[in-house]
Amino acid sequence: MGEQKYEIDSQKLEEFYDDLISLEDWIPFEIKSSLPIEIAIKIGSKVKNKDLWWDRLMKHQRANYGEDYYDYINWEIETFLRKYPYFKPIFIKK
Repeated sequence: MGEQKYEIDSQKLEEFYDDLISLEDWIPFEIKSSLPIEIAIKIGSKVKNKDLWWDRLMKHQRANYGEDYYDYINWEIETFLRKYPYFKPIFIKK
């Protein structure tokens, strides 16, 4: 079984709300579950290319793997950070 490698910095997360709402890609579960409900329901609402956003969500769902919860969460965060290092301040490495 894996171990959780990252925690969410909720103060930093707040600074990135607008960027997350308009990101034309999937967002890690750990971020989504840490967002206030009024922000979480807005994910994707400011996306300019809805087709691209939807495609990326579907590709991510098909690529999901991992039998262990933490292995999956760590994989998702590390994949996201490789694509979007800009969001690195949101995560605290344990």
